[in-house]
Amino acid sequence: MDAAGPPLHPARAVGRSAGSAQPSRACPSVAARAQGFGIRSWSIPAQDPDSAYLQCLAARHYVEAAGSPGLIELHTTRIGGHSSSDPHTIYREPEELAAAAADDPVTRYRDRLLGAGVVDTEWLADVDADIDVTRRRLIEEFGH
Repeated sequence: MDAAGPPLHPARAVGRSAGSAQPSRACPSVAARAQGFGIRSWSIPAQDPDSAYLQCLAARHYVEAAGSPGLIELHTTRIGGHSSSDPHTIYREPEELAAAAADDPVTRYRDRLLGAGVVDTEWLADVDADIDVTRRRLIEEFGH
């Protein structure tokens, strides 16, 4: 084991198989598969960032204390395609896309922080600008 400790691997689960309008039932969750290999895993809903963070932190503490690897499966709803070449609007219903956009946890969390006075619009504008710069750099480096 290196100085950084055992690995804790995050995975994102979106509840559907690629190219299918139906939830995937052919294989168990990533977290269930990890347990089949003796790897401690956690399956965490990611709709509430504070709750997801606390559960991930608890998983990290477990991995550090146990000295063994772990896997976190975060359940979220995908708003966009898997990639820029994924025509997800063909196999996803408009109602599903609208519901996902309306329940975007990032937007809800942003609004909650703004409403509580934790951040202000200037700070959020700076974050948006940083995200835009990073997104463009990643697209230039790794393609679209």
